[in-house]
Amino acid sequence: MKPIKNFFNKIAFGAILAVTLHAQTKDAPKWINELPMSPGSIYGVGLVNRYYEKKAGEDAADSAARSELAQTLKLNIKTITQSWSGTIGGTGFVQELEKTIDDDVFQSVKNAKILERWVSPEALTYSLAEMSLSGATASIQKKVVEAAKKSADKGDLKKIEKLETSLKGLSDPKSYIRNERPVWIAILPEEEDAIFGVGIAEKFYFYVNGREAAKDKARAELAATVKTQVNAAMTDWFETNEGSSSGGSSTSFTESMSDQVSEATLSGSQIVETWYDKSAKWHYALARMSLSKVISQIQDKAKEKVKDPTKLKGLSDKLASLINRDFLKTKSGIPAWITKMPQIKGSVFAVGIDNGKYFSETQGIEKAKADARTKLAKTVSVNVENVTKSWLEVSEKSGD
Repeated sequence: MKPIKNFFNKIAFGAILAVTLHAQTKDAPKWINELPMSPGSIYGVGLVNRYYEKKAGEDAADSAARSELAQTLKLNIKTITQSWSGTIGGTGFVQELEKTIDDDVFQSVKNAKILERWVSPEALTYSLAEMSLSGATASIQKKVVEAAKKSADKGDLKKIEKLETSLKGLSDPKSYIRNERPVWIAILPEEEDAIFGVGIAEKFYFYVNGREAAKDKARAELAATVKTQVNAAMTDWFETNEGSSSGGSSTSFTESMSDQVSEATLSGSQIVETWYDKSAKWHYALARMSLSKVISQIQDKAKEKVKDPTKLKGLSDKLASLINRDFLKTKSGIPAWITKMPQIKGSVFAVGIDNGKYFSETQGIEKAKADARTKLAKTVSVNVENVTKSWLEVSEKSGD
Protein backbone atom coordinates (compact mmCIF):
# COMPACT_ATOMS: atom_id res chain seq x y z
CA MET A 1 0.00 0.00 0.00
CA LYS A 2 2.89 2.38 0.80
CA PRO A 3 4.19 2.55 -2.80
CA ILE A 4 0.71 3.54 -4.01
CA LYS A 5 0.38 6.15 -1.26
CA ASN A 6 3.82 7.59 -2.11
CA PHE A 7 2.86 7.68 -5.77
CA PHE A 8 -0.24 9.77 -5.05
CA ASN A 9 1.75 11.99 -2.70
CA LYS A 10 4.17 12.73 -5.53
CA ILE A 11 1.28 13.57 -7.83
CA ALA A 12 -0.17 15.91 -5.20
CA PHE A 13 3.23 17.57 -4.68
CA GLY A 14 3.63 17.98 -8.44
CA ALA A 15 0.22 19.59 -8.68
CA ILE A 16 1.05 22.01 -5.85
CA LEU A 17 4.38 22.86 -7.50
CA ALA A 18 2.67 23.46 -10.85
CA VAL A 19 0.12 25.77 -9.23
CA THR A 20 2.91 27.66 -7.42
CA LEU A 21 4.94 28.11 -10.60
CA HIS A 22 1.82 29.18 -12.48
CA ALA A 23 1.07 31.73 -9.80
CA GLN A 24 4.61 33.07 -9.93
CA THR A 25 4.50 33.33 -13.72
CA LYS A 26 1.14 35.05 -13.61
CA ASP A 27 2.33 37.60 -11.06
CA ALA A 28 5.81 38.12 -12.53
CA PRO A 29 6.14 41.06 -14.91
CA LYS A 30 6.98 40.29 -18.54
CA TRP A 31 10.30 42.16 -18.41
CA ILE A 32 11.86 39.52 -16.13
CA ASN A 33 11.97 37.13 -19.07
CA GLU A 34 12.01 39.57 -21.97
CA LEU A 35 13.52 43.06 -22.01
CA PRO A 36 11.36 45.84 -23.45
CA MET A 37 12.24 47.40 -26.81
CA SER A 38 11.60 51.05 -27.60
CA PRO A 39 13.27 53.63 -29.86
CA GLY A 40 16.15 55.51 -28.27
CA SER A 41 16.41 53.47 -25.03
CA ILE A 42 18.01 50.32 -23.65
CA TYR A 43 16.94 48.39 -20.55
CA GLY A 44 18.58 46.39 -17.78
CA VAL A 45 17.20 44.13 -15.06
CA GLY A 46 18.86 43.80 -11.67
CA LEU A 47 18.33 40.94 -9.20
CA VAL A 48 19.37 40.61 -5.55
CA ASN A 49 18.67 38.08 -2.82
CA ARG A 50 16.40 38.85 0.09
CA TYR A 51 17.24 41.80 2.32
CA TYR A 52 16.02 42.41 5.86
CA GLU A 53 15.19 46.00 4.94
CA LYS A 54 12.96 46.62 1.93
CA LYS A 55 14.69 49.88 0.98
CA ALA A 56 18.14 48.25 1.08
CA GLY A 57 16.92 45.47 -1.22
CA GLU A 58 15.43 47.96 -3.66
CA ASP A 59 18.61 50.06 -3.72
CA ALA A 60 20.73 46.97 -4.35
CA ALA A 61 18.45 45.78 -7.16
CA ASP A 62 18.48 49.26 -8.72
CA SER A 63 22.29 49.30 -8.60
CA ALA A 64 22.42 45.84 -10.19
CA ALA A 65 20.10 46.99 -13.00
CA ARG A 66 22.35 49.98 -13.71
CA SER A 67 25.39 47.69 -13.70
CA GLU A 68 23.69 45.60 -16.39
CA LEU A 69 23.16 48.74 -18.45
CA ALA A 70 26.83 49.68 -18.04
CA GLN A 71 27.95 46.22 -19.14
CA THR A 72 25.64 46.34 -22.17
CA LEU A 73 26.89 49.79 -23.19
CA LYS A 74 30.58 48.90 -22.75
CA LEU A 75 30.16 45.68 -24.72
CA ASN A 76 28.67 47.51 -27.69
CA ILE A 77 31.45 50.12 -27.63
CA LYS A 78 34.04 47.34 -27.40
CA THR A 79 32.51 45.45 -30.33
CA ILE A 80 32.59 48.54 -32.55
CA THR A 81 36.13 49.56 -31.58
CA GLN A 82 37.49 46.02 -31.89
CA SER A 83 36.21 45.81 -35.45
CA TRP A 84 37.73 49.20 -36.27
CA SER A 85 41.08 48.64 -34.51
CA GLY A 86 41.57 45.50 -36.59
CA THR A 87 41.86 47.74 -39.66
CA ILE A 88 44.84 49.60 -38.18
CA GLY A 89 46.43 46.66 -36.37
CA GLY A 90 46.03 48.24 -32.93
CA THR A 91 45.33 45.32 -30.60
CA GLY A 92 46.08 47.30 -27.43
CA PHE A 93 43.82 50.19 -28.42
CA VAL A 94 40.61 48.55 -27.18
CA GLN A 95 42.06 47.57 -23.79
CA GLU A 96 43.32 51.09 -23.14
CA LEU A 97 40.06 52.61 -24.33
CA GLU A 98 38.01 50.46 -21.94
CA LYS A 99 39.86 51.99 -19.00
CA THR A 100 39.42 55.57 -20.18
CA ILE A 101 35.65 55.39 -20.75
CA ASP A 102 34.75 53.73 -17.43
CA ASP A 103 33.82 57.06 -15.82
CA ASP A 104 31.80 58.14 -18.85
CA VAL A 105 29.85 54.89 -18.86
CA PHE A 106 29.23 55.22 -15.12
CA GLN A 107 27.89 58.76 -15.54
CA SER A 108 25.69 57.62 -18.41
CA VAL A 109 23.94 54.92 -16.38
CA LYS A 110 23.94 56.85 -13.10
CA ASN A 111 20.73 58.67 -13.94
CA ALA A 112 18.95 55.72 -15.57
CA LYS A 113 15.28 55.62 -14.61
CA ILE A 114 13.96 52.80 -12.45
CA LEU A 115 10.66 52.01 -14.13
CA GLU A 116 9.42 49.14 -12.00
CA ARG A 117 10.31 46.70 -9.23
CA TRP A 118 9.00 43.28 -8.34
CA VAL A 119 9.51 41.09 -5.27
CA SER A 120 9.05 37.34 -5.88
CA PRO A 121 7.39 34.94 -3.39
CA GLU A 122 10.95 33.92 -2.43
CA ALA A 123 11.67 37.56 -1.49
CA LEU A 124 14.03 38.17 -4.41
CA THR A 125 13.97 41.79 -5.58
CA TYR A 126 14.00 42.67 -9.28
CA SER A 127 14.42 46.16 -10.79
CA LEU A 128 13.89 47.35 -14.35
CA ALA A 129 16.02 50.33 -15.44
CA GLU A 130 15.76 52.41 -18.61
CA MET A 131 18.52 54.54 -20.10
CA SER A 132 17.98 57.03 -22.90
CA LEU A 133 20.65 56.74 -25.59
CA SER A 134 20.31 60.20 -27.11
CA GLY A 135 22.46 62.18 -24.69
CA ALA A 136 24.17 59.30 -22.88
CA THR A 137 26.45 58.19 -25.71
CA ALA A 138 27.48 61.58 -27.16
CA SER A 139 30.41 62.20 -24.79
CA ILE A 140 31.58 58.58 -25.14
CA GLN A 141 31.56 58.78 -28.94
CA LYS A 142 33.65 61.95 -28.79
CA LYS A 143 36.22 60.40 -26.43
CA VAL A 144 36.52 57.23 -28.55
CA VAL A 145 37.14 59.27 -31.72
CA GLU A 146 39.76 61.43 -29.96
CA ALA A 147 41.57 58.30 -28.74
CA ALA A 148 41.38 56.78 -32.22
CA LYS A 149 42.94 59.87 -33.82
CA LYS A 150 45.91 59.56 -31.46
CA SER A 151 46.26 55.85 -32.20
CA ALA A 152 45.88 56.00 -35.99
CA ASP A 153 48.31 57.48 -38.52
CA LYS A 154 47.72 60.94 -39.96
CA GLY A 155 46.75 59.46 -43.32
CA ASP A 156 43.92 57.39 -41.80
CA LEU A 157 41.26 60.12 -41.89
CA LYS A 158 38.89 57.94 -43.89
CA LYS A 159 39.18 55.21 -41.28
CA ILE A 160 38.38 57.73 -38.55
CA GLU A 161 35.29 58.78 -40.48
CA LYS A 162 34.29 55.13 -40.73
CA LEU A 163 34.63 54.77 -36.95
CA GLU A 164 32.48 57.87 -36.39
CA THR A 165 29.80 56.37 -38.63
CA SER A 166 29.92 53.06 -36.73
CA LEU A 167 29.69 54.83 -33.36
CA LYS A 168 26.44 56.47 -34.43
CA GLY A 169 24.96 53.01 -34.10
CA LEU A 170 25.23 53.38 -30.31
CA SER A 171 21.99 55.37 -30.40
CA ASP A 172 20.13 52.45 -32.01
CA PRO A 173 18.73 49.94 -29.44
CA LYS A 174 18.87 47.13 -32.03
CA SER A 175 22.68 47.38 -32.10
CA TYR A 176 22.76 46.08 -28.50
CA ILE A 177 21.12 42.75 -29.34
CA ARG A 178 23.57 39.83 -29.48
CA ASN A 179 22.19 36.91 -31.52
CA GLU A 180 25.47 35.32 -32.65
CA ARG A 181 27.26 32.82 -30.39
CA PRO A 182 30.30 34.51 -28.78
CA VAL A 183 33.75 33.12 -29.61
CA TRP A 184 34.71 33.02 -25.90
CA ILE A 185 32.31 30.12 -25.24
CA ALA A 186 34.68 27.84 -27.15
CA ILE A 187 37.97 29.74 -26.83
CA LEU A 188 38.84 31.86 -23.80
CA PRO A 189 40.31 35.31 -24.53
CA GLU A 190 44.04 35.79 -24.11
CA GLU A 191 45.21 38.88 -22.28
CA GLU A 192 48.35 39.70 -20.37
CA ASP A 193 47.86 39.65 -16.58
CA ALA A 194 44.24 38.48 -16.94
CA ILE A 195 42.54 35.16 -16.42
CA PHE A 196 39.07 34.28 -17.72
CA GLY A 197 36.36 31.81 -16.74
CA VAL A 198 33.08 30.75 -18.36
CA GLY A 199 29.96 29.87 -16.40
CA ILE A 200 26.98 27.97 -17.84
CA ALA A 201 23.48 27.69 -16.36
CA GLU A 202 20.64 25.66 -17.85
CA LYS A 203 16.92 26.22 -18.27
CA PHE A 204 16.02 28.49 -15.38
CA TYR A 205 12.37 29.41 -14.92
CA PHE A 206 13.16 33.11 -15.04
CA TYR A 207 15.66 34.50 -17.55
CA VAL A 208 17.25 36.86 -15.01
CA ASN A 209 17.84 34.05 -12.48
CA GLY A 210 19.60 31.94 -15.10
CA ARG A 211 21.81 34.85 -16.08
CA GLU A 212 22.87 35.45 -12.46
CA ALA A 213 23.52 31.72 -11.94
CA ALA A 214 25.85 31.71 -14.97
CA LYS A 215 27.72 34.70 -13.51
CA ASP A 216 28.17 32.91 -10.17
CA LYS A 217 29.51 29.82 -11.94
CA ALA A 218 31.96 31.91 -13.98
CA ARG A 219 33.33 33.48 -10.78
CA ALA A 220 33.54 30.02 -9.19
CA GLU A 221 35.59 28.80 -12.18
CA LEU A 222 38.00 31.69 -11.69
CA ALA A 223 38.32 31.03 -7.96
CA ALA A 224 38.99 27.32 -8.49
CA THR A 225 41.64 27.97 -11.14
CA VAL A 226 43.45 30.63 -9.16
CA LYS A 227 43.26 28.73 -5.87
CA THR A 228 44.92 25.64 -7.32
CA GLN A 229 47.88 27.56 -8.72
CA VAL A 230 48.30 29.99 -5.82
CA ASN A 231 48.05 27.24 -3.20
CA ALA A 232 50.77 25.21 -4.94
CA ALA A 233 53.09 28.24 -5.07
CA MET A 234 52.46 29.20 -1.43
CA THR A 235 52.95 25.65 -0.15
CA ASP A 236 56.25 25.27 -1.97
CA TRP A 237 57.48 28.65 -0.71
CA PHE A 238 56.35 28.07 2.90
CA GLU A 239 58.03 24.70 3.25
CA THR A 240 61.31 26.15 1.93
CA ASN A 241 61.39 29.49 3.72
CA GLU A 242 58.98 29.77 6.61
CA GLY A 243 58.10 26.33 7.95
CA SER A 244 61.19 25.64 10.02
CA SER A 245 61.39 29.11 11.54
CA SER A 246 57.72 29.51 12.42
CA GLY A 247 57.04 25.98 13.59
CA GLY A 248 53.81 26.08 11.59
CA SER A 249 52.57 23.80 8.84
CA SER A 250 52.22 24.59 5.14
CA THR A 251 48.65 23.23 5.29
CA SER A 252 47.45 25.70 7.91
CA PHE A 253 49.26 28.56 6.16
CA THR A 254 47.78 27.67 2.77
CA GLU A 255 44.27 27.18 4.15
CA SER A 256 44.32 30.56 5.86
CA MET A 257 45.50 32.20 2.65
CA SER A 258 42.90 30.37 0.53
CA ASP A 259 40.15 32.46 2.10
CA GLN A 260 42.00 35.55 0.90
CA VAL A 261 42.09 34.09 -2.63
CA SER A 262 38.30 33.63 -2.56
CA GLU A 263 37.72 37.16 -1.26
CA ALA A 264 40.09 38.61 -3.85
CA THR A 265 38.32 36.69 -6.63
CA LEU A 266 34.92 38.01 -5.59
CA SER A 267 36.10 41.60 -5.28
CA GLY A 268 38.52 41.58 -8.20
CA SER A 269 36.52 39.72 -10.85
CA GLN A 270 34.20 41.37 -13.31
CA ILE A 271 31.56 39.97 -15.64
CA VAL A 272 32.62 40.97 -19.13
CA GLU A 273 29.66 39.61 -21.04
CA THR A 274 26.63 37.34 -20.81
CA TRP A 275 24.85 35.53 -23.62
CA TYR A 276 21.61 33.57 -23.83
CA ASP A 277 21.12 30.68 -26.21
CA LYS A 278 17.40 30.91 -26.94
CA SER A 279 17.16 27.53 -28.67
CA ALA A 280 18.81 25.54 -25.87
CA LYS A 281 17.73 27.98 -23.12
CA TRP A 282 21.24 28.06 -21.65
CA HIS A 283 22.91 31.08 -20.13
CA TYR A 284 26.63 31.81 -20.53
CA ALA A 285 28.78 34.32 -18.64
CA LEU A 286 32.38 35.38 -19.17
CA ALA A 287 34.28 36.56 -16.07
CA ARG A 288 37.65 38.31 -16.07
CA MET A 289 40.11 38.91 -13.27
CA SER A 290 43.45 40.70 -13.00
CA LEU A 291 46.00 38.32 -11.50
CA SER A 292 48.31 41.13 -10.42
CA LYS A 293 45.56 42.69 -8.27
CA VAL A 294 44.75 39.36 -6.63
CA ILE A 295 48.43 38.64 -6.01
CA SER A 296 48.84 42.10 -4.45
CA GLN A 297 45.99 41.40 -2.00
CA ILE A 298 47.45 37.99 -1.12
CA GLN A 299 50.86 39.55 -0.47
CA ASP A 300 49.32 42.13 1.86
CA LYS A 301 47.70 39.32 3.81
CA ALA A 302 50.94 37.34 3.89
CA LYS A 303 52.72 40.27 5.58
CA GLU A 304 50.51 39.72 8.62
CA LYS A 305 51.61 36.08 8.92
CA VAL A 306 55.28 36.03 7.91
CA LYS A 307 57.72 36.98 10.69
CA ASP A 308 60.71 37.77 8.48
CA PRO A 309 59.75 40.42 5.86
CA THR A 310 62.87 39.70 3.80
CA LYS A 311 61.41 36.30 2.90
CA LEU A 312 58.37 37.91 1.31
CA LYS A 313 60.45 38.65 -1.79
CA GLY A 314 60.61 34.94 -2.54
CA LEU A 315 56.85 34.62 -2.18
CA SER A 316 56.32 37.66 -4.44
CA ASP A 317 58.51 36.09 -7.13
CA LYS A 318 56.66 32.78 -6.96
CA LEU A 319 53.24 34.42 -7.17
CA ALA A 320 54.33 36.76 -9.95
CA SER A 321 55.43 33.78 -12.05
CA LEU A 322 51.78 32.68 -12.20
CA ILE A 323 50.98 35.62 -14.50
CA ASN A 324 53.06 34.17 -17.34
CA ARG A 325 51.00 31.04 -17.98
CA ASP A 326 51.94 29.90 -21.49
CA PHE A 327 50.02 26.66 -21.05
CA LEU A 328 46.73 28.61 -21.10
CA LYS A 329 47.40 30.08 -24.54
CA THR A 330 45.70 28.72 -27.65
CA LYS A 331 47.13 27.45 -30.91
CA SER A 332 44.81 27.24 -33.91
CA GLY A 333 41.89 27.64 -31.57
CA ILE A 334 42.95 24.73 -29.30
CA PRO A 335 44.32 25.28 -25.77
CA ALA A 336 48.02 24.37 -25.53
CA TRP A 337 47.44 22.08 -22.50
CA ILE A 338 45.38 19.64 -24.59
CA THR A 339 48.43 18.61 -26.63
CA LYS A 340 51.22 19.39 -24.15
CA MET A 341 50.89 18.90 -20.39
CA PRO A 342 52.08 21.89 -18.31
CA GLN A 343 55.36 21.50 -16.43
CA ILE A 344 55.28 23.47 -13.17
CA LYS A 345 57.38 22.60 -10.14
CA GLY A 346 55.28 21.34 -7.24
CA SER A 347 52.20 20.67 -9.38
CA VAL A 348 50.72 17.76 -11.27
CA PHE A 349 48.19 18.06 -14.09
CA ALA A 350 45.66 15.83 -15.83
CA VAL A 351 43.30 16.40 -18.76
CA GLY A 352 39.73 15.17 -18.42
CA ILE A 353 37.51 14.19 -21.36
CA ASP A 354 33.79 13.47 -21.55
CA ASN A 355 32.48 10.85 -23.95
CA GLY A 356 30.38 13.31 -25.93
CA LYS A 357 27.10 11.55 -25.21
CA TYR A 358 25.58 14.27 -23.05
CA PHE A 359 22.68 16.32 -24.35
CA SER A 360 23.49 18.95 -21.77
CA GLU A 361 26.69 20.95 -22.32
CA THR A 362 26.91 21.58 -18.58
CA GLN A 363 26.80 17.86 -17.81
CA GLY A 364 29.53 17.25 -20.35
CA ILE A 365 31.76 19.87 -18.73
CA GLU A 366 31.16 18.42 -15.26
CA LYS A 367 31.97 14.94 -16.58
CA ALA A 368 35.27 16.22 -18.03
CA LYS A 369 36.12 17.85 -14.69
CA ALA A 370 35.39 14.63 -12.79
CA ASP A 371 37.49 12.66 -15.28
CA ALA A 372 40.43 15.05 -14.80
CA ARG A 373 40.21 14.73 -11.02
CA THR A 374 40.04 10.92 -11.26
CA LYS A 375 43.16 10.86 -13.42
CA LEU A 376 44.95 13.14 -10.96
CA ALA A 377 44.04 10.83 -8.09
CA LYS A 378 45.34 7.79 -10.00
CA THR A 379 48.59 9.57 -10.90
CA VAL A 380 49.23 10.58 -7.29
CA SER A 381 48.26 7.10 -6.05
CA VAL A 382 50.68 5.38 -8.45
CA ASN A 383 53.51 7.74 -7.50
CA VAL A 384 52.92 7.17 -3.78
CA GLU A 385 52.79 3.41 -4.35
CA ASN A 386 56.08 3.42 -6.30
CA VAL A 387 57.84 5.54 -3.66
CA THR A 388 56.54 3.27 -0.89
CA LYS A 389 57.70 0.12 -2.70
CA SER A 390 61.16 1.59 -3.26
CA TRP A 391 61.40 2.55 0.40
CA LEU A 392 60.31 -0.92 1.54
CA GLU A 393 62.85 -2.61 -0.73
CA VAL A 394 65.66 -0.43 0.60
CA SER A 395 64.54 -1.01 4.21
CA GLU A 396 64.39 -4.78 3.74
CA LYS A 397 67.86 -4.90 2.23
CA SER A 398 69.33 -2.79 5.02
CA GLY A 399 67.51 -4.82 7.66
CA ASP A 400 65.66 -1.83 9.13
